[in-house]
Amino acid sequence: MSLEKVSERQLRFWFNRLNRLAFGRKLRVDYLEFGHSDDWVAMTNKNLAKGTFSIRISNRIRFSRSLVITSLVHEMVHVDDWKLPHGRKFGERIIKAYKKAKLEQYL
Repeated sequence: MSLEKVSERQLRFWFNRLNRLAFGRKLRVDYLEFGHSDDWVAMTNKNLAKGTFSIRISNRIRFSRSLVITSLVHEMVHVDDWKLPHGRKFGERIIKAYKKAKLEQYL
């Protein structure tokens, strides 16, 4: 396991790869960044007025590419279907995204 921090550039690379392979390039986010958090690992916000999204991944997990990718996929499913609650269907959507992007090693 590498302890080198995942860069913002790498985060954008993984977002673009996942968006292309698993979501057909349909996801749009205004902000994709790492940020400070004491109580969350990753979060997605929706700007209701604009209908746009932002994804933030906690700096606390930057040392692990697998945790960053896992969190990013989770948040991208939220962007894809904002109203889908956590549960069985949400988990199935995550697994489907991993498989489409050929990232099963992170499951």
